[in-house]
Amino acid sequence: MAYREGQGLEQVRSPIRPERDLSGALSLSAEALTLLGNILPVIVVFRFKTRAERTVTDILIGTLAINDMCSVLLPLPVSLPSFIDPGPESAWHGGKAACIFYQFSVYWLQNSAMLLVTAMALERWLAVAFPLRYKGWTTHGRARVMIVVIFGSTFVVACLPVMGLAPPAVSKQGSRFCRSWIATQPEVWYHTIFPIVLISQGWISMVLVLVLNVCLMVRLTRFRRRLKTDRGEMTTERKSIREFTKLVVVVAILFYCTWLPVLVSIVKSL
Repeated sequence: MAYREGQGLEQVRSPIRPERDLSGALSLSAEALTLLGNILPVIVVFRFKTRAERTVTDILIGTLAINDMCSVLLPLPVSLPSFIDPGPESAWHGGKAACIFYQFSVYWLQNSAMLLVTAMALERWLAVAFPLRYKGWTTHGRARVMIVVIFGSTFVVACLPVMGLAPPAVSKQGSRFCRSWIATQPEVWYHTIFPIVLISQGWISMVLVLVLNVCLMVRLTRFRRRLKTDRGEMTTERKSIREFTKLVVVVAILFYCTWLPVLVSIVKSL
């Protein structure tokens, strides 16, 4: 699955021409790859697997893939015109409303991706640390409730700038430029509320993902010999746990590669 958490958090300006501006061409290519790369997980989880065959990990992976696809499709209608026809001095098309919608959708969906990765790491830790109690603790119903809580909480956080708790997205020069809420210097103290909330959420998630994945790797190392020597149904189940855990660890590595530079840049900008 492609990851885009860091994309769109820098100062947002339209390139002069996509065919002449390398960054614009790369951005559009990344959007396409993100969309195409997440179609397969969605099809596998929700089309080829029955309701009974889906695990909690499948549900989280499928939800993350849908979230990544929406993070491309939702803001694209308001941002694409600025890439295709930037006009004079790389102006932003659509005015203030389009700029706010773009910023809101980017932060909402990318923050949701961050928390979904954290939930995946927690779910894998429970599967490895408490294999006998895991199925009773992690039901499909609880997974759906957790997903609703994740999207609801990130929606509220993304609404903070709309309520005036972040620097304005549109510059004082008018609606010609659309600037990121975290790349613009705060004018008053309450403009720092959204960046502080974003930083706190981000660093807490990063620490949790790191700790949980370290614990996972330690336990998998200890169980390696058992996974090779055990026979029967338990062997298949443990191998499945191991493969799912490796997948989550890879996702966590991508998570760090995209979010760590962003969080460091936010801290420096405050």
